[in-house]
Amino acid sequence: MGRQEILTRKRNPVELHALIDDGALMRPIAPPEAMTDQMRHLLTMAELPNVTIQLVPSTAPGYSPHLAGAFIMFEFPSAAPIVHLEHYRASVTLWDEEDVSGFAAAAVKVAERALSPVRTLDVIKELIEGMEAE
Repeated sequence: MGRQEILTRKRNPVELHALIDDGALMRPIAPPEAMTDQMRHLLTMAELPNVTIQLVPSTAPGYSPHLAGAFIMFEFPSAAPIVHLEHYRASVTLWDEEDVSGFAAAAVKVAERALSPVRTLDVIKELIEGMEAE
């Protein structure tokens, strides 16, 4: 909850741009009620002016850097950016400028493949409706 507060605080909220493989929302890893609750939360968070959510279509042809695995890029006002990678039993933070710039370029390529933020919200709403109809 403390991490969520950095997005919702009134003074200087952190900006979040989430690029999410749409398969993550379609894969039934939890009961439908939990999945729809999570998707509704995404819709609520996307209403914030500092939050952008874009789905990356898993059926788009060709290779995309996001297929190599998830990563989080942190950018700071007065420090060099870093990249955080999490895996099953380990994590690593990359500080090296060359490594970080490679991930920055990957993020741009993934964003180019992503749905617009407006279309993303429409797709999330359609997924919720589909799960509730089952």
